[in-house]
Amino acid sequence: MDWTAIIAATDGWRIVQDRPEWQHRAALAAKLITPRQSVFELGCYSQHLATLLPSGCSYSGADLHPRGPGVQVVDLNHELPDWPEGIDVVAILGVLEYLNTGRAAAILQATPTRELIVSYGFRPAAARPALEFQQIDFLLMAQRLGWRLSAIVQYDHRQPLRIIMHLKRR
Repeated sequence: MDWTAIIAATDGWRIVQDRPEWQHRAALAAKLITPRQSVFELGCYSQHLATLLPSGCSYSGADLHPRGPGVQVVDLNHELPDWPEGIDVVAILGVLEYLNTGRAAAILQATPTRELIVSYGFRPAAARPALEFQQIDFLLMAQRLGWRLSAIVQYDHRQPLRIIMHLKRR
């Protein structure tokens, strides 16, 4: 077992191992980023996105646990990150499923960029925890906070429906 691929359970976070679909998700997200953009990833965990970015892109990240040099440690359920200067895109892949709606809204509102790439695994209402929201709820919340949907990509055809959304500020 690769112990570097496991995180300790903290404040509701479960022990997770790196999964092959995460690299696939990061590859699809990277296609939504243009060359020479500065990318800040919230929940950077395995940092797959960093290795898949177009040429000339710069990368920084934040995660619940230390992931390497330059990675901010931040618990998004309780605080916002220190946004790096000059970032063009914020990527949030595989994180929203662990946040309550209020925290997701706070992050969307505080994001200092004009572009946001977000993934989410939506589940049927009967299988959803009380704090989890549906796709339409998320999109309406994003719209109220000044975001518009630019592109949507389904990255896993199993249940739950897993998508990547490219949002831009209006």
